[in-house]
Amino acid sequence: MAESKKAGKSGTTDSQAATRTQSTPEEAVGTLITAIIEGDTKQACLVMGPSATGSAPATADPESACESGSPGSKQVKTITDRLRTTFTPKQAHGHPTVEVDQAPVKGGKAKVPADRITVNGQSLDEVVLSNSTGLKPGEVNIEFEATQTGDRWYVTDMHMNIG
Repeated sequence: MAESKKAGKSGTTDSQAATRTQSTPEEAVGTLITAIIEGDTKQACLVMGPSATGSAPATADPESACESGSPGSKQVKTITDRLRTTFTPKQAHGHPTVEVDQAPVKGGKAKVPADRITVNGQSLDEVVLSNSTGLKPGEVNIEFEATQTGDRWYVTDMHMNIG
């Protein structure tokens, strides 16, 4: 995995998304954001785990859940299609550079707010605002939750409160 040169950052993504280990919550969130921007439904599906319930970790097998045409794959495609334009910076070309600030981990879970994620040098909050009509700073509240399952991390929840 390519490491960011910025202090306090980890989870920089590159074009080798499929080979990443998802060994940190930042890597899982960065992989998801990159997959959404690139329209890579398969990769987005593989990094998204089912929402964990209570204190139980997410346990589903992402490979089988992400088979082409499966309900999970169709659901992720809907999500990626809807969010792709929203999460893509204006004037973006080629593979995005996504960096995720290190997130505190508690009980095998980590929460990463959008203002702690940068896409091509802009916070994800700023990108969402620039792609919206009528939203003002402070009206975007997006947060990703990552959950550890074994030695891998999956994005298990996304909260979006816009407006």
